[in-house]
Amino acid sequence: AGRKLAMTTTNGTQAIEKSKGAAQILIGAFPNLQATVSYIQDKGLDVLVHCAGWKGRFNLEDSLYAGALVKSLESTHQADEDGALAMKSLFER
Repeated sequence: AGRKLAMTTTNGTQAIEKSKGAAQILIGAFPNLQATVSYIQDKGLDVLVHCAGWKGRFNLEDSLYAGALVKSLESTHQADEDGALAMKSLFER
């Protein structure tokens, strides 16, 4: 709270653009993981995690964050999609 976070991205911009129809778009990263989890849990809504990747390809950092997010939401959300379960498993390892 009360602090600023600067972020630069290339693929993230594309992910945001593709998500424009969503009711809400949250941008998460390891520095704001707990704040993101708290916000999602407070809202009690379903979540779709979109990993931006790097240069249009799979990115380990984004995937590990997705796994951390899925793991952190276990008490209030159920992951029922293979990608979410795979990223959670990757993070746990």
